[in-house]
Amino acid sequence: MALNKFYQKQPWEQETVRLDWSNRISSVPLSGYAISAVAVVVYDTDGNDVSSSMLEGDPSYSGNYAYATFKGGTDGQKYYARFRITLTKDAADTQYQEEDLIIVVKQEGKG
Repeated sequence: MALNKFYQKQPWEQETVRLDWSNRISSVPLSGYAISAVAVVVYDTDGNDVSSSMLEGDPSYSGNYAYATFKGGTDGQKYYARFRITLTKDAADTQYQEEDLIIVVKQEGKG
């Protein structure tokens, strides 16, 4: 998924989301930067850290993609997954970028 800011899931689902970080990397004036670390924290709408109940395992990266596996959540609620990406390049200053992915939890159908 490109950085479109919204991801919808059902409460029971657990799935890995892939974010394409290419556009953000290309916003750095010098070329040649690569992702060297990814951190993700999930917050509810009150700003409480709910990562332990909504984030499965450790976030990762490959090439220009960041990965995180999301689970759980309460039907009808929004959450904010804060992706913090570290970019490095030999002989250049480290760059830090941040984006929030809005997670909308919605149960489709009843029963």
